[in-house]
Amino acid sequence: MTAVPMIALFADEQPIRMVSANAPGQVNTLRRAIDIWTEQWASPRGDIVVAEVAAQDVPASLRRPDDDRPIVLTLTSTDTSCRHCLTGNAFIEEASRYLSSDFIFLNVYFDPSQTVHTDNDLRLFLSRIGVSFSELPISLVFYNGEYKGKVPTLGQNLRVSLSQALPLIKN
Repeated sequence: MTAVPMIALFADEQPIRMVSANAPGQVNTLRRAIDIWTEQWASPRGDIVVAEVAAQDVPASLRRPDDDRPIVLTLTSTDTSCRHCLTGNAFIEEASRYLSSDFIFLNVYFDPSQTVHTDNDLRLFLSRIGVSFSELPISLVFYNGEYKGKVPTLGQNLRVSLSQALPLIKN
């Protein structure tokens, strides 16, 4: 088994990126690591940039030909009875403060006791991409209108997860 030298970048005690450190390009690798740190982590926080979208407007909101950023669509609630949602909302806001130059953040708010079971547009949309209601709240990632995957918003540092996934999303 051959080992490939790697440089791991950490922020807030979380790994944010792995960069190959092959001998010929070590200087360039370190420069790129510094660029990543400067672009995504050392810069001061911005404003919370999360737009609200109605369930029926979701398909139209996922394709933005004038913007190359992937879209993070979060299905959540502001209802105080949904503690998981409130925790997830804090992660979404925190991620948008640091990553709004790399991602577009959209929220679809639902009423945990009604909307999930009565909103046919939301139900149809979720079934098409294979997301179950038991997974809510959840963040779905789209690029050029195409579904790329989901990131659970509860119990994870969404900013770190999205930062790690950005190169994979765009390729």
